[in-house]
Amino acid sequence: MGGEIDALADIATGAVLADAVEPVSGTTGPTKTVFCLNCAGKVTASYCGNCGQKTEVHRTLSAFWHDLVHSVFHFDGKIWRTLPALAFKPGDLTRRYVHGERASFVSPLALFLFSVFLMFAAFSWTGADGQGAASGLAPAAKMRADLAVSRIEWRNEIADIEKEIAQAPKDGALVADLNQQLAQRKAEITVLDRAARDRLVGREKAERGLASQTSETREKVAVLKRQLAEAERSGQPVAALRTQLRETEAGLSLLESAEQAVSNKAPDIDIKSKISGVPAVDNAITHIAENPQLFFYKIQSSAYKYSWTLILFSTPFMWLLFAGRRDVKMFDHAVFVTYSICFMMMLFTLGMLVGRHASWIGWMALLAPVHVYKQLKYAYRLDRSAALWRTFVLGVFITIVLSLFSLMILILGATG
Repeated sequence: MGGEIDALADIATGAVLADAVEPVSGTTGPTKTVFCLNCAGKVTASYCGNCGQKTEVHRTLSAFWHDLVHSVFHFDGKIWRTLPALAFKPGDLTRRYVHGERASFVSPLALFLFSVFLMFAAFSWTGADGQGAASGLAPAAKMRADLAVSRIEWRNEIADIEKEIAQAPKDGALVADLNQQLAQRKAEITVLDRAARDRLVGREKAERGLASQTSETREKVAVLKRQLAEAERSGQPVAALRTQLRETEAGLSLLESAEQAVSNKAPDIDIKSKISGVPAVDNAITHIAENPQLFFYKIQSSAYKYSWTLILFSTPFMWLLFAGRRDVKMFDHAVFVTYSICFMMMLFTLGMLVGRHASWIGWMALLAPVHVYKQLKYAYRLDRSAALWRTFVLGVFITIVLSLFSLMILILGATG
């Protein structure tokens, strides 16, 4: 299934690029202008002699994707005009781009691709890819070995300080300083050792409890199987027993997967139990349980590859917000959505980079609705009340879009 979806994505991309590079014969051409829509200079050729913008300015959805070919790598100095406008005057930036000022700013798609690359680069650089969470599930055996190594290192540190004290000259101040350093280090080691032992005891207790629960559930499965076999032989109703057996087997599979994760060992029995009853879903769950790190990698890869679908999902919802306005086109919504997503991805990237400062993240979270409000108000020339209620409704739409996107990525990660 994943291969077919990848192929469809490649076909769609190729079609868009082909239409941009070589437009379909017979398509309606744009109306030439007398004055440049970007700088208002008089135009006498295909390009404005003052600012270099094309004479032909499209306002169609196909022209929106056309920018992908011609401006994705041509940022030049436009990025430094676009980013401040995107951050502080997003509505003004959207309106100016929609109404013809194309040469002054980075196109929405070019900025989108740049933002996607920047976000996932920061995602990998900060290690926010699931590896840190996995490392926190170290089994008790590994924790015990690490503690033994740490104790050896601590003893060596104390021995080195004691050796310095023994070899120090009979200088009262120096010996007193070394003795104070030794006492401080012993106190620190005592605290570290106690904390490590507490974590080890907690992990061993959790492993024992999980193993006990798994064993009990495994015995319950065996009992249910015997009861089911006896019921079938005696001709008694078996529907309820089969349902109970399936639910218990599903719980056993989850317990065995958890036991495998905390003990870091291969399972000693087959965990391919019937969890949902649908073979494709059961196989996907089994693959995730067997290699969760590969699953997280596939999710990250799919999110990067199909991030452009956020634009496709969001644009129809924007049309719903302005269904009664004939002066607004789908192109305008696509520009609005893409610039807005660019800002949110850059904001999320900044949040990852300053992730250790929780107070900053709180302030940045407040910027998102404020940015949406400002972009709506000035891009579509709305009054305050119209912008406020649309901001609220758009927040609901954003939740729906993110849910659809997350579901798609999870399916691709599980089946790819």
